[in-house]
Amino acid sequence: MSSNNATLEIPIPTSEAIARRVEVTSMVKSRLIDVLQLDLTEDQIGMDSPLFGAGLGLDSVDAVGLAAAIEEHFGIQVLDSDIQVFRSINTIVDFVLLRQDEAGRGETPAAEGLTVSETLGERGAPEGDPALAREFEDYVALRTRVGLIDRSADAKIRVSGGGAQDLLGFVVAGDVSEVPVGGMLHSLVLHEDGTILAIVWVAREDAGYLLLAGETWREELLACLERHRGDLAVEISDITPEHRIFSLTGPRAQELVVDLFSEDLLRVGYAEVVTRRWREADIQVGRFGETGELDYRLISPVAVAGELLDEVLDGGSLHGLRRCEPAVLKTLMMEMKSIHQESAVPPDARPVELDLQWMVQLSKESFLGREAALADLVGFERRAIVLVLAEGGRAAPEAAVRLEGRPVGCVQAEAFSFTLERRICLAWVERGAAWSNLPFEVGPQGAAVEAKSRSAPLFLTRTVVESLNL
Repeated sequence: MSSNNATLEIPIPTSEAIARRVEVTSMVKSRLIDVLQLDLTEDQIGMDSPLFGAGLGLDSVDAVGLAAAIEEHFGIQVLDSDIQVFRSINTIVDFVLLRQDEAGRGETPAAEGLTVSETLGERGAPEGDPALAREFEDYVALRTRVGLIDRSADAKIRVSGGGAQDLLGFVVAGDVSEVPVGGMLHSLVLHEDGTILAIVWVAREDAGYLLLAGETWREELLACLERHRGDLAVEISDITPEHRIFSLTGPRAQELVVDLFSEDLLRVGYAEVVTRRWREADIQVGRFGETGELDYRLISPVAVAGELLDEVLDGGSLHGLRRCEPAVLKTLMMEMKSIHQESAVPPDARPVELDLQWMVQLSKESFLGREAALADLVGFERRAIVLVLAEGGRAAPEAAVRLEGRPVGCVQAEAFSFTLERRICLAWVERGAAWSNLPFEVGPQGAAVEAKSRSAPLFLTRTVVESLNL
C-alpha cells in the first residue's frame, strides 16, 4: 500500500471532500491542543480516540471551552445540545463541515446514532439465530443496565522490587513513572519493530505494579519481561491462577458497586484502583473503560471469589444485572473504536494505524520499539476505519474494500450493532482513503455491499449522556 497521501488517485468529488476534511481536521486538532494546553502534537492525537473518559479524558467543562473555540475559529454556532457531537476529532470535523454547508439555511445537523435508543431494551430479540439473540440480551444489559462478565482468564502479572519501575518503564510504551499509587495506565507493549505485542493496563501498588492483559498474551508478556529484566532487582510473578476478575459494566454499574462496598467508591475515577476488605480478604476495585460504559472490575483471591460472585449476583438483581458472555465485548468496543485485541489486532499492527498513539509516550528517552514507533508516525501506510454497512449487508473477514471501484483495503472484523441496527466492520484501508463519511463498497465485485465510513465513537453511550447531563 502507498505511504504517501498524494499517490492515492481519487477522482472528484471524493478528492475534494478529503482535501477539505484534511484542512478542517488539522484546525480542530490545533484548537484542541491550544484550548486544553495538551502536551501533544497533532500526529499524536488519534482521529477516533474518545475525547471523554478513556482517551484524552475530557470532561463537560473542557467540552464547553472547546465548543467556544470552535465557534470563534470557524464562525459557526454551537448549541448546548451540540456538545454531544464532541465524541472524537472525527465527529467534531463532521459537525463543522455540516454546519458550514448548512450556514444560512437555519438547519440543525442530523443526530443519527448519537445516543443509545431509549427503546433498545424494548426491542424483541432477533429471531432465527439463537447466538445472536443471546448476544442481544447481553448487549441490552450492558448498554442500558449492568452486566457481569467473568474475566478471570485475563493475564495478571505482578512486578515488584526496586527495579520494577525501570523494567516496566522500558517494556511499557506509556510512562509508568507518572502513575501514582492507586492509579492505572492504559498502554501498549510493543515488539522491537514497533508492532503491538499487547494492550495492557498497569496498576501501581504500594510495593510494585500489577499488569493486566488478555489471556492470549500472558505467556508472551511473561517472556518479554524475563527477557529484559537483566540485572534489575525485580520479582515477576504470574498470579493469574490465584485470582479471579469480575467486570461490572453498564450505566448502573456504579450503583451496584456502591451497594456492595461503600459510598466512598463514588470518588474512584477512571483509571483508579482501591483495595477494600471483604470477608477477611483484600478485594481490588478498579475503574476501567473500553466500551463507553462504566466498567468496574473486582480482582479477588480465588479463596473468596465464589462467595463474592454470589453476593454480586444477589445484590445485582435490584439493578437488572445479567451474566454476559465475553464475546459481546467485540461489538461494544467496535462501536467505540476501542480496540478489541483478539479480533482487531493482526500480528503486524502498529499503534498509529489503530489510533492508539495516545497510549505511547514518545517523549520517553527509551522504551521497547521506540524508534520504530517514531518512524511510524509519518511512514505508516494504512489505517483502521469503521464502516457501517447498508441494511441487510454482511462482510466476511478479509473481504475486499473498494473506494470508487478501486481496491483500497480489506475487512479485519465484523459485528452487528444493535443500536444502529446495521452490521459494522473494522477495515484496514490505504492511508489516503482512511477518512470518515466516504462511500465504500465491501465484498467481491458484482456482489459488493454499500458501506459508509463513520466517525467513532459511533454514538454517545447512556453512561456518557448521563455523566454530561445531556
